[in-house]
Order: sequence, then C-alpha cells, then structure tokens
Amino acid sequence: MPCPGRVQTGSINMIEQRVDRLISELTARYELQERFIKQLRPAIERIFSDEIPEDRRPYLLEVVAQTCQNDLMIRRRFSVLESALKELFTSLNAMTGRLKQISPKESSSES
Repeated sequence: MPCPGRVQTGSINMIEQRVDRLISELTARYELQERFIKQLRPAIERIFSDEIPEDRRPYLLEVVAQTCQNDLMIRRRFSVLESALKELFTSLNAMTGRLKQISPKESSSES
C-alpha cells in the first residue's frame, strides 16, 4: 500500500504529463506568464497527487481555471490603466511646459 502524500514512481511521469498538458491549455487560454506558472505548478501537482481524492479534483481544477481567468482580467485592466496614466502624465507634462513658457512673460509685464 502506498504511503499517503507520496506519489508512486511510475505515476510521477503521468502526473508531470497531466500537469504540463493542463498548464499548456491554461496558458493558451489565459496567456499565463512564466512567473505565474511557477507559482501555479506546485498547486496543480498537488491536485493530481494521491493526496487529493479523485472526486475533489474537478472542483479544485475549476478554481485553478477561475484563478487564471482572474489573473488575465487583472493584467488586461492594469494594462489599460497603465496606458491611461501614461497619457495623463504626458498631458500634465505638456501643460506644465506651457505654464513655464507663460509665467516669465506674465511676471515681466507686471513689473
């Protein structure tokens, strides 16, 4: 009988293949970034290990997929926000540049 929490040697390759296949599918669907995959891989490996009962895996895999979807949504929203902030600061820099050009003229006419 296998020791709980330990993966049998023969099933290690099968688990690795399942993990790689799932990560590949999730990456294609949700444009996962490498840093996110590094954090996600151990969780997926554990889901496919003998530690997790077979009947709990679908729910946990749905949670993983939802997490990946949320990550994509957040990255897209932050990208839009970053773009808007760049435009804002470009406009502010242009406005302050115009103010600098106006200020010396006004101060010399007041004297």
